[in-house]
Amino acid sequence: MNAIEIRGLKKSFRGLYALDGLNMTVPQGAIYGFIGENGSGKSTTEKLICGHLVPNGGTIKLFGKDYTDAGVRSRVGALIENTGCFPGSSVWDNLMMQAINLGLKDRAGELQRVLKIVRMRNKTKSP
Repeated sequence: MNAIEIRGLKKSFRGLYALDGLNMTVPQGAIYGFIGENGSGKSTTEKLICGHLVPNGGTIKLFGKDYTDAGVRSRVGALIENTGCFPGSSVWDNLMMQAINLGLKDRAGELQRVLKIVRMRNKTKSP
């Protein structure tokens, strides 16, 4: 199974294409990186894969499922250019926003579980 399978991916901004028909396959367990000049579509591709942008065309499959599938979303993450956190919000609130985006049912319980794993349960203030 492929971790990532992209076919005919397109993304434009104000009529200019950042990606125009990208095809890419990444086998499960492989490690890939993007290398290229500024403006060549590296960050755009990553943001599309992570669901931060919506494509103008093409398909993105992660682990054999559509990239918008909630189960798949919970297995994918990336740090692209900046943290994407809201500086005026607490750690708990930032994590809760991500849990909502992922469609988690027991958000508070899942956050507590993950914070325990990374030994930060006592470092955040939950409501």
